[in-house]
Amino acid sequence: MGRFTIIDRFGRAVAGRRSRVFATAVLVTFVFAGLAASTATAARGLMTGFTDNSIFDPSAPNPSIRGAWLDRVRDSHARIVRITVDWRNTVGRVPPEHPGDPTDPAYGFARLDAAVRAAKARSLEVMLTVYRAPGWAEDGNPPRHIEPGAWKPNPEKYGQFALALARRYSGGFRGLPRVHFFEAWTEPNLTQFLAPQWIGKKPEAHSRYRAMLNRFYEGIHSVQRHATVIAGATSPFGDSRRHPVNPQRPRMRPIAFLRTALCLNAKLKKTRCDNPAHLDAVSAHPLNTENGPHYKPRNKDDSQVANFGRVALVTRAAERAGTVVPGGRHPLWVTEEGMLSNPPNPSGVRPITHARWLEESLYLLWKQGASVVMNLQIRDVAYDRRHVPSGQWTTGVYFRNGKPKPALRAWRFPFVIHRKSKRQVSAWGKAPVSGKLRIQQKLRRHWRTRKAITVNAGQVFTTPFKLKGEATLRAQVGKAKSLTWRQSG
Repeated sequence: MGRFTIIDRFGRAVAGRRSRVFATAVLVTFVFAGLAASTATAARGLMTGFTDNSIFDPSAPNPSIRGAWLDRVRDSHARIVRITVDWRNTVGRVPPEHPGDPTDPAYGFARLDAAVRAAKARSLEVMLTVYRAPGWAEDGNPPRHIEPGAWKPNPEKYGQFALALARRYSGGFRGLPRVHFFEAWTEPNLTQFLAPQWIGKKPEAHSRYRAMLNRFYEGIHSVQRHATVIAGATSPFGDSRRHPVNPQRPRMRPIAFLRTALCLNAKLKKTRCDNPAHLDAVSAHPLNTENGPHYKPRNKDDSQVANFGRVALVTRAAERAGTVVPGGRHPLWVTEEGMLSNPPNPSGVRPITHARWLEESLYLLWKQGASVVMNLQIRDVAYDRRHVPSGQWTTGVYFRNGKPKPALRAWRFPFVIHRKSKRQVSAWGKAPVSGKLRIQQKLRRHWRTRKAITVNAGQVFTTPFKLKGEATLRAQVGKAKSLTWRQSG
């Protein structure tokens, strides 16, 4: 027998040694309904998680409910939560005397400590996204229309705060758990979070962001050599420079921002760059709130689920050009994705459509290279009919009242079929538990197994089988059943 591949909990492929016991377990042949069972094709892993500021963050208005919702995260088979760290609110108006020291009295980490402890107590990984500079860390006086914390954040001071975070959550500080994952800023291609985007006709935000990222990377890795620093976190849409939607808040298109931050031109060739970007992974927010997962934006420099591969294209070009450090291949993360459901939001789609779009989005993002995908919201925000529907994030897998949507089943056990030819399809999914997974077709009132494969809990599987014409299909392993999938001819 040859070598085999398994996928660890972080979505990394790990080579294993020859093993007679393992080989016997995965290659043993079953006969079921006249069809031979087989093992799933070894596939790249996918770690899933949630971002929900109103529940997980230190500033959450009701931290007493955090534990119950973290339990639901764990029960959904997600493995990671995103917690945003508001730098501006973590430190007072007076700068710390020792900014790299987490014990400096200017810092107030108590609420963040509680949030991290709560997640880690449930064996969940944590990613800390650090944004919003305090006033003393902004260079100069911001214009009135600029959001607090966005105006020219000082890279050196940002790096010092990263150092304090890395020390505090190193696993060896006052009994606090270790945090492995740190994301540098959020949606830096928006004036709302990083300003100015341009100075006159010249792009500005990308170079400041690169300087901030490099200091952040230095601060984290000076304490935690094996931590993961994630860069990018770009918003899905931007504007043309001449015709911004809001002239006071211009937005750079996300792919254009990413490639300039990674020292590439429009042809993805290396440009003059004083200091390459230091990062371990690249993230994006291909939010797709009102359109289906196959929707492609009009401008190729905007980012949606269907063209997430452009994030990969830019990242791989930067790797070849040597404009990212360290060398090698950098994983791709999606730290916000989601779609609106109706109810409660009239801009959304029916809950069952929402669920199917969600599992298909997981597949398409994985297919284009994502190794981590986080849904925006585990629970819907409180919907207010007085406000614009599209700006209200009813993207959760639970309704506001705590009732699960069909999307919860899709998240726990995503199952997608895509046609390869007139006579063959391929199934993709992520197994919720270990065991024999059966892909079944509904014939009249009965379900008949078309393919059986052996899977491990959390494993991404992909397997082809013969199928002509239209069919209603599902996957089952143990007592867990996926949503049904209607496959066209």
